[in-house]
Amino acid sequence: MDDDIITVLDHVQRLALQLVEERWPGEDPARRGLALCEEAGEVARCILKAADNHAGYRSDTDWAAQLETEVGQVAFVLATIAEANGFSLGHALDIAISDVEGKPTAAEREVARLGCMGCGQELVALPSGTLACPACGLAVSLRDDPELG
Repeated sequence: MDDDIITVLDHVQRLALQLVEERWPGEDPARRGLALCEEAGEVARCILKAADNHAGYRSDTDWAAQLETEVGQVAFVLATIAEANGFSLGHALDIAISDVEGKPTAAEREVARLGCMGCGQELVALPSGTLACPACGLAVSLRDDPELG
């Protein structure tokens, strides 16, 4: 992740915690975990109601638009948790992005499931983007192929 983005997120998390501490001084930090659960529930509610409009449920709420507000609330609470615990939300996101990037893509998993062309055994998807056959040692890198990786 770009260092400028991390710097901006670090500033946002300092501001978020400052706002919370000014409005609710002495608040038990454990309440931030509860606030996160509550806001995540609001996100889920918006997604569910926007998806199927709850047949028979009368509402003038634009759930898709409300979702943006609720996602912002989740981000705000996460920022306060990061700041209160002394770590960078931007760095935490960078770690999460790297973790997901290291996981096999859908195409890699599908090819692995189809099996080795040499012996037919299911291939193992490695974090490097390589598929390897544990039986015969055949290895193929899919991330170099724009259609698969």
